[in-house]
Amino acid sequence: MPLPSSTSDWSFDPKWLVIGFALGALAMVLAFDLRIGAALASAFALIALFYLWVRYRFAPEPGEPASERDAMIERFNRLREARRKADERENASAAQESPRPGEEP
Repeated sequence: MPLPSSTSDWSFDPKWLVIGFALGALAMVLAFDLRIGAALASAFALIALFYLWVRYRFAPEPGEPASERDAMIERFNRLREARRKADERENASAAQESPRPGEEP
């Protein structure tokens, strides 16, 4: 199954489902025991900080594509546009060729 592009309009990201279940588990543990819940909350906070550090550390520079897939799609679109323009120029020059001497226009 192909992965959605980072530029797709699909608004649901599976990470939100995981985060929701984690917060639900945290709420259940907090209702059971506050000390264990506090330990679990601090573990979740450490995981979140690590995630944010990795996210910002390896984020693409401004102006760069978000992923290799987006870079390939962008390159493909540029090449397709260049081919289309070349075909238009070739067809236009073929249509503008003058008739050979002795031939009727």
